[in-house]
Amino acid sequence: MLNRLLTKLLLCGLCLFSAAWSFGQLGPDGLYRLQADDIIRLQLRDDNQVGGEIPIGPDGYFNVPFVGAVKASGKTTNELEAELVKLYREKLGYRNPRISVTIIRYRAIRATVNGFVARPGAYEMRQGDTILVLLGQSGSLLADRADARRATLRRANSRELIPIDLQALISGDTSQNYSINDGDELNVPERKRPTITVLGTVLQPGIYGFNDEMTLMDAIGEAHGEVRTRSIMSHVYVTRTLPSGQVVRYQCDLIKFGKGDYAQNITLQPGDFVYVPENKSPDLNQLSALLNTLYFFNQLGRSNLLGLKIFP
Repeated sequence: MLNRLLTKLLLCGLCLFSAAWSFGQLGPDGLYRLQADDIIRLQLRDDNQVGGEIPIGPDGYFNVPFVGAVKASGKTTNELEAELVKLYREKLGYRNPRISVTIIRYRAIRATVNGFVARPGAYEMRQGDTILVLLGQSGSLLADRADARRATLRRANSRELIPIDLQALISGDTSQNYSINDGDELNVPERKRPTITVLGTVLQPGIYGFNDEMTLMDAIGEAHGEVRTRSIMSHVYVTRTLPSGQVVRYQCDLIKFGKGDYAQNITLQPGDFVYVPENKSPDLNQLSALLNTLYFFNQLGRSNLLGLKIFP
């Protein structure tokens, strides 16, 4: 029986500590410290005329009846009670004032959602609200653009970005469902669409969005097709970097494809480079140098510096 009682007391203590921790305003001693915009109830026992619900102002002070402005922010309720007892003794002549301070309402928490959600902006939260609640306030993720797996949380007054996998969180993994603190910012970045690059003698060379099951002819079609009388369609090259880092090159004869050899119209993969030459013996070393340069600029997101257009 005693063991059960001790267990219940321990669990209750842990729950109270967890609730206080979720407020995000605990001091090193684990106690909640008052803040601006908190509302407290002050009561001088045995004297009904002294007391009431009083807000703590933006400067951290509140008006104490018959005493004046007293700083409350940064103090625990016990610390504030002790200070008020001293003030009532010294200023009003009370011998043994019995004063109680209780918190009626905690200050509102304000957090921001930026990026690719339905309603980005700042939202007022309640103490203990979590990332999922904040995300719900902002509507929903923009399904076709949001990169739910690369969201970040930045705490107030911190430059550290905490990675958040919102996809896992929405799917039921609550291990990253952190409590929201005042001033937090949740950022949902745009999903980077895979691309392919079409170079050489096509009407519109550039970088194009990759689609599932995209073929070589699809890519050339995205680039508005060959340049008639100039494009050598029997020697089209596809350069691909494998997951191992190895670079491979395929030569495809699209003239044969037009005659029924469908194997020439290979299926592309994200990141492929397609090159349509102007002669049957292009300088492949020069092509490799160009692709390496383009890869470098792609990584920087500055491919347009090479004069290439980027198409959605």
